[in-house]
Amino acid sequence: MAIAQMNAQMPYPFGMSGEIQSISCEGQYVVYHISVNDFGAMTKMGITSDKYKESMLLTIPVTPLFEPETYKFYEIMVQHGLGLKYNIVSEHDGNAIQQSISPDEFASAFHSEPNFKKLLEMQVNSANSSYPIVTHGMTITKCTLTEQEMVTTALVDETIASMDLLSQNIDVSKASMMKAIADRLDAMLTMNVFYCCMAGYGYALEYVGSTTGKKVKVVITQQELQSLFSEDSSDN
Repeated sequence: MAIAQMNAQMPYPFGMSGEIQSISCEGQYVVYHISVNDFGAMTKMGITSDKYKESMLLTIPVTPLFEPETYKFYEIMVQHGLGLKYNIVSEHDGNAIQQSISPDEFASAFHSEPNFKKLLEMQVNSANSSYPIVTHGMTITKCTLTEQEMVTTALVDETIASMDLLSQNIDVSKASMMKAIADRLDAMLTMNVFYCCMAGYGYALEYVGSTTGKKVKVVITQQELQSLFSEDSSDN
């Protein structure tokens, strides 16, 4: 019954380049059948590795914060002693890779407290595996974690945009970013900045001129992020 309810919501996004097409139960495992259009990104992330498996386990404790219906499904899985398998298939050539979490591993992760620092490091590594990304006259090149912030770096095409103008409008850019976070307009951005906030970090977007090398950095401090999420909690 629970699997039928989950399947009614399919397809469901998986990462930046895939979709969960269906869910089935095979023995002691619930199997997510996933199709991806960028199989190279999946292999680049090392999805069959122990490191990627660790990242999967890290996300289970924070499921109720972002996907309460999925969390209820996970609760049923734990009650029935089930593990989880991912079967990921390329849309282009049918190549497949698998990853699995045993019933004991799944139950242990389900009952664990979130580790937001490790989750943030995981997001940084995941983001870097998908870069560069070209969008709106700029190329997002990398993501780094400093002592104070998670920093996304974007190379700006200076034949289209002026670094001086970006510098003059830094307050406008910051206000726009904060509004996007407050309005939850981008699910991935919301998740990243929430992890930043909970791990004690701020969030920054650094623009770098393609010809001059000039840098303009828009910074939202951890305290400012905290105020955004506190406002959200008070609204509820």
